[in-house]
Amino acid sequence: MAARGWTTSRPSPSCRNSSTPPSCSARPRRSTAGVSWRLVGRPASSPGCATRGLTPWRASSARLASSSTGTSTNIKDGVLRGIREFDMAVDGIVVNSFEELERDSAARLAAATGKAVLAVGPVSLCGADSRAGTGSSDEARRCVAWLDAKKASSVLYVCFGSNGRMPPAQLMQLGLALVACPWPVLWVIKGADTLPDHVNEWLQHSTDDADGQCLVVRGWAPQVPILEHPAVGGFLTHCGWGSTLESVAAGVPMATWPFFAEQFMNEKLIVDVLGIGVSVGVTKPTENLLNGVKDGAEPEVGTEQVKRALNKLMDGGAQGEDRRSKARELKAKAKAALENGGSSYMNLEKLIQFAA
Repeated sequence: MAARGWTTSRPSPSCRNSSTPPSCSARPRRSTAGVSWRLVGRPASSPGCATRGLTPWRASSARLASSSTGTSTNIKDGVLRGIREFDMAVDGIVVNSFEELERDSAARLAAATGKAVLAVGPVSLCGADSRAGTGSSDEARRCVAWLDAKKASSVLYVCFGSNGRMPPAQLMQLGLALVACPWPVLWVIKGADTLPDHVNEWLQHSTDDADGQCLVVRGWAPQVPILEHPAVGGFLTHCGWGSTLESVAAGVPMATWPFFAEQFMNEKLIVDVLGIGVSVGVTKPTENLLNGVKDGAEPEVGTEQVKRALNKLMDGGAQGEDRRSKARELKAKAKAALENGGSSYMNLEKLIQFAA
């Protein structure tokens, strides 16, 4: 497999109700202008790991300034050249991940780039005590109140990120599978106001049932509190790195439906490496907001295919329990990484010392 992440751009943060932060490993070089750091979503490693896109940032004199990146697979040469020049200029790389999640990826990235690499995540766990399961908006409170009425680990959460918008025909195939689920479903739909009238009418008719089996959120939803809620037992995700790490930190197994770019590589990590996910079976990029949704586009994934993946995800059999057990173990490791003496805690201390 190819080297991960550090030569490609990363799409905007997904369905994100959280921010994207830092992470690292060898001692960085100093310059007369101060120490420069690149803030990325996750570490990259040497050959043997899949490519992941990363958003470059620069931190100098305690100030972060964003660097522009391409968001599609057709990155202009000038933009890509600028990213590479930026990579060469920084002293270190800060990653929203934790060392126990990706083993020696940070060390491999440090060896490949000659930069310091510090993993300081998962950032979604920062401020968890202050959230206390509540939201600051009416929509957040509605979601949490709905979840409070559900049994533990019974809810399927569905969200495809800020930019993950399906063609109407594909959304209908997904919707038919979700409304047929034997489990409660919390389904977040971005860009619902742009859907054809017949799709919106179907959504209103099929999801506005009296027993509240399928709650549809049109727009923003508080993803981190939702994933951390004890009622949530599975997450159907587009595999954006933010959503992936938030699900890992919450201990929630995933069904994977990547849309584009590094999301297909993240799917491999979730399903094949960590063993905490089930693939829906998407084989090519989905028409989405970044390259224009085509109303006439034929769906790649049918209703029955979605049902089979979700049955595996939410199933109580031996394989399902094994995924849940692995997810719980990773949740504990994520929490420990941020505690005093943990890998991310120590890396953040190193970062502070480097910048001092």
